[in-house]
Amino acid sequence: MNILLSGRRRAAPRGKYARGKEAAQRRKEQATLLNDAVGRSLLRHGPRDLVVDHVLEESGLGRNTFYEHYPNLDAALKQMEHGAAQALGRACDASLLHAHTPREQLRALVGAWVSFAGGHALPVAACLRIAGWEGRPTGLRKPLERVLGRVLVNAHRAGVIAQTPSGLRIRSAVAVLVELGATTAYARRETPEELVEFGVDACFRLFR
Repeated sequence: MNILLSGRRRAAPRGKYARGKEAAQRRKEQATLLNDAVGRSLLRHGPRDLVVDHVLEESGLGRNTFYEHYPNLDAALKQMEHGAAQALGRACDASLLHAHTPREQLRALVGAWVSFAGGHALPVAACLRIAGWEGRPTGLRKPLERVLGRVLVNAHRAGVIAQTPSGLRIRSAVAVLVELGATTAYARRETPEELVEFGVDACFRLFR
């Protein structure tokens, strides 16, 4: 049969490239399953009692697969937090692309954070839980501090706020935003619009 007339394509031979691509895709899917399982296990069992077996039970993957991706449970937790912080950073940067005035920028940033916390409730809640257990600020603060600091500097230059955006004041504003994120992630009663309004007003009040 003429393959050009049949409308069917002959499968390419399975070579090293095809096998390598399949392996890479499989590893990526495993990493996603493990990352989600780490977050669910952490929220289900708490940081004190969390063990690798909980992650395996949640993910449905084997022990060898887990250790192919992470040397230990602590590394898996750090990777989960690092991945969430990177994704948040991208969302924060993107939020400012079409916002021009300081007020528009702050509203866009707070809105992006509330939206991120609602759309990524599992990793956000897990990151906040592990940071609270370890008695340290969550890694999610870093992208918020970086972008919020930039917005507040612009607001000060434009005369929108009177106080100079110092590190301590910026961290205080970020603490308010982190609390808003926790409220969103844990599905409290407030609407996203109410949370955004509260966050914008609270940030401006700190710098008046």
